[in-house]
Amino acid sequence: MFGQADIDLADRLVLTLGARYTKDKSRYDDAFAYLFVGEVGAPDTPIATTVPCAGVAGTCPYDPAARFALADTNNALTGRIALSYSFDDGPLVYASYNRGYRAGAVNGGGYTSSSGIGYIEPERVNAYEIGIKGRAGGRLFTYAASAFYYDYSNQQLQDTRAGPVSFLVNAPSSEVYGLEVETTLRPVDGLRIDASLGWLHSKYKELTLQGADLSGNSLPFAPKLTAQFGFEWDVVEVGGGTITFAPNMAYSS
Repeated sequence: MFGQADIDLADRLVLTLGARYTKDKSRYDDAFAYLFVGEVGAPDTPIATTVPCAGVAGTCPYDPAARFALADTNNALTGRIALSYSFDDGPLVYASYNRGYRAGAVNGGGYTSSSGIGYIEPERVNAYEIGIKGRAGGRLFTYAASAFYYDYSNQQLQDTRAGPVSFLVNAPSSEVYGLEVETTLRPVDGLRIDASLGWLHSKYKELTLQGADLSGNSLPFAPKLTAQFGFEWDVVEVGGGTITFAPNMAYSS
């Protein structure tokens, strides 16, 4: 269930309030795995059950009827609070707080023992942002700038281990913050120049994988610096349409 409302507190001052209630259940049923001997394509001879098996692979007698099951339920209340103000000459400034949620899940990647199968806690984030948007000279120049801070708890990520087997796990605490600026310039009809720049800081405040303390490491796929520059030039009108020349350059550290 969710709902959102915009409330005019005063002329050009708007308060946004939103809330969402989520309930989800993860179920993992009828899991089993076993060790066997036999050639590829030939009948196999089971020698030990590995799932369900609380111990080391190969230590539990083979049981064709053994099955492993796991389930969990979560409830989450998330929402949004934002305040925006529009100035007479055009700029809009805003500040917002958002509470985000990603459902938990059963990590079913383990096949050597039941200890490799578990419930992954829901991911939650508190996201804060302030920014400004506006334009000048009519449509000659438009711009937007923002600063943000994301505080994650139990962030979900993949951990690849020997096998290879990929496990979904939780990072207890991590953070991301940064700045973004983007502009568009229209100096003449038929020509649009756009550019953007972003700076990002990311860090696992608490994370241990396979016995290694990775606290302080950057998050994957989170470049510190990104930039983009390009333009669109409407070259000629042909057959009722427009041929546009639009080169673009992008950079990611």
